[in-house]
Amino acid sequence: MQFPEVGEPISVYSGPALVNGSPDALNLWLPLWSGDTRIRWSAAAGVEDLAEARVEFDHPEFGTCVVEAFVYDTAGFGLVSSTVIGDSRALVASVELRWTNLPWLGAHARTEDHLTVIEAAGWRLGITPVEPFSDRRREVRRSGMPVYLSHDSQLARSDGGLFSSDDARDALHAFQLGLSFALGRFVAPVTPTGHVDGRARWMLTPAWRCDQGLADEGIIFSLIGADLAAVVGGVADELLGNDYEHLRYLVMHAVTAHGGAGVETRLTTAQSGLEYYAYSYLVGGGHLSQ
Repeated sequence: MQFPEVGEPISVYSGPALVNGSPDALNLWLPLWSGDTRIRWSAAAGVEDLAEARVEFDHPEFGTCVVEAFVYDTAGFGLVSSTVIGDSRALVASVELRWTNLPWLGAHARTEDHLTVIEAAGWRLGITPVEPFSDRRREVRRSGMPVYLSHDSQLARSDGGLFSSDDARDALHAFQLGLSFALGRFVAPVTPTGHVDGRARWMLTPAWRCDQGLADEGIIFSLIGADLAAVVGGVADELLGNDYEHLRYLVMHAVTAHGGAGVETRLTTAQSGLEYYAYSYLVGGGHLSQ
């Protein structure tokens, strides 16, 4: 998987398309100038109104694609609202992706030639740093870029089985929350692309939450050896194994409360999470009737 230089956008597609049925020249890309990881689009001829746009194009890997998009102005610019580009019904054997703003994990988790392996609920996530890692991080600090691609990654079922785009999205969200909890700020998967038989079938494009800045001092990071993988895998396992929305809510509050907001905001966020947990345990768990 090719990585752009620090600060350069990721190109998803550039070429002819139909925008609301009219021929146009389309660009799809992911900028890395903020924590907003949604795909942008632009059309050379623009659009007539600010309603949602329907965009059709032939992607060189995914084939014929139809995506829905928000329109920000009639010049033809906005955000892709579809959560999948390509054939969302296609089953795949693996997902190739990148991660943003991860620190060096080699000294803190089970590694095989710098490969960090995390397993949970029948899923296996491999994470490998982009080399030269130290040089890229130095360039990030020098340039002041808030988001950069730090690691290459692959997601697959532990038994080698096929899976859907929905399954991949749920698994990646669980691993994202596990990593973010350990690191104390939201890191995000970028351009997860499903492959089977050597062919790319789709790309996941939901709005992954991503905090700006390098994730070096977390809630429980740094950990040694298999401990980091165990913590991340444990969180992901609970989220995937039990469909536990309470845990998902609490983890997101914990990470948000640890972030760089003001002290009052962080305390209020933490209190909100604790109150939700208390209500879920006491009322939802049947310990109190009201």
